[in-house]
Amino acid sequence: MRREGCGGLFAIAAQHEQPVWAPLEWAVGTRLSEGFMWMHQNRLSNGARLHAYKHCHTRRYLYLSEDGPAFERAACLRFVPLRLDFAIEQALCGWWILSGWEEEDVDALRTAILNAQRSVCRVVTSTFSTEPAAASEVTHWSAVTDPSRTGGCLCGGVRFELSEAAQAAGYCHCTRCQRRTGTAASAQARVDGCTFRLLQGEELVKAWRHPDGGFEKCFCRECGAHLFSRNPDDPTQMSVRMGAFDGDPGVRPSWRTYVAYAADWEPIPDDGLQRFQEGKPRN
Repeated sequence: MRREGCGGLFAIAAQHEQPVWAPLEWAVGTRLSEGFMWMHQNRLSNGARLHAYKHCHTRRYLYLSEDGPAFERAACLRFVPLRLDFAIEQALCGWWILSGWEEEDVDALRTAILNAQRSVCRVVTSTFSTEPAAASEVTHWSAVTDPSRTGGCLCGGVRFELSEAAQAAGYCHCTRCQRRTGTAASAQARVDGCTFRLLQGEELVKAWRHPDGGFEKCFCRECGAHLFSRNPDDPTQMSVRMGAFDGDPGVRPSWRTYVAYAADWEPIPDDGLQRFQEGKPRN
């Protein structure tokens, strides 16, 4: 039975049958799958079968359905969609510290994550084909070999650069970002503030902070272009607006924050990105 209003999919019942390895081997490959135990199978409220795999060293779970998507366990016996590459990283994080690993393991993990990133928008069938996806099946993600590390405002008065490329990105649905941008969400890349440097136009950068606190919102006072936000109490915490980069920053939004305040006039798409009712903790 599905409980409306709780969000996610309910696990109807846990079943302990014969182990099913095909979803795991398709997701991480044969070598990495040897480090997992098959624990049980759940049938979700939408009819899908969800298999729970537990890593022998990290003791973390990887939940995979038979038709491809990965899931994350939430409250109230719910399971919510999770991008496959993030599910793999979560399950295997710290493995090399706990048990050590060989060079072949590094290559296998790198390949698994890259394949998972490429399959974000892939049409996956229950046959778990090992054939590479056709170019038309991958609609918006490919590895960027030279990510953009420079950017600026609309009028060109403000220019900045990063000494290191952005490592992650997400959408923010808070009401502040809605009013700041005039849109339903703001796409931004998280960066280490220590890697950020203004090249010109420092006198044009205006910073505004809400009276209740939070990050400063920085924009060009000449053209109004939104550039970045920063924590005035911790300069390492900073986010750059994705549209402020000169080119492709090399990351794609992989989460949605403050979805509890999402605009009614633009429903959140069912894109499999990780969702947070409030903010996403910074590591």
